[in-house]
Amino acid sequence: MERGECSEDAEDDMNTEKRPYLPVEERRALLLDAAFEVVATDGAGALSLRAVAERAGVAHRVVSYAFGAKTELIAALLRRESARTMSQVWSAPLLGLSLQDAVAAALDALLADLRSNTARHRVVADLSASARSSDLTIDAARAEASDDLAAIAARLREWQDATSQPLPAPAPVVAAAVLAAANGLVDQWLALPDEPTAAATARLLSRAFTN
Repeated sequence: MERGECSEDAEDDMNTEKRPYLPVEERRALLLDAAFEVVATDGAGALSLRAVAERAGVAHRVVSYAFGAKTELIAALLRRESARTMSQVWSAPLLGLSLQDAVAAALDALLADLRSNTARHRVVADLSASARSSDLTIDAARAEASDDLAAIAARLREWQDATSQPLPAPAPVVAAAVLAAANGLVDQWLALPDEPTAAATARLLSRAFTN
């Protein structure tokens, strides 16, 4: 290296103010916040480790150390947002409900979250679609779907244990149907946020889940 020449990371260090040490998980959470802001502001196509570093005001190597590669960053962000939505959708107790009513309650909760957080869902939809469109990042989208299916299947088994009622198909199959219904409701709302139509759609979808 010639005298006076700096590596990119060295330039990052010089141009980035020093920040206090943070535990790994806290640092990752802040970087995911920055990644979300990048997608919200500039679109999923603009997301990169360097863009996140610039948004967070840290050196590129900090983001690289936290996530390793762009695919891992996308997977972590999708998983965080999915977990947030799942906690909202399945927060109501299922004891005493029929399967149809349990699914209806979940879809109603999803619709309420869509109303309150339309912009957030739009960002996640953009990122998820972008991840699915590339062989380099498809694993991140698949990881999100796998997490969703596992979470829904777990709630269905809880419902089954609490009510002693049978499911109309194995839990993973019913979970896939619930996820398909939920994803369809999200797509409909983001394309046409019409309250009466969305509510009627949620009710109609829930009627498919009889046991």
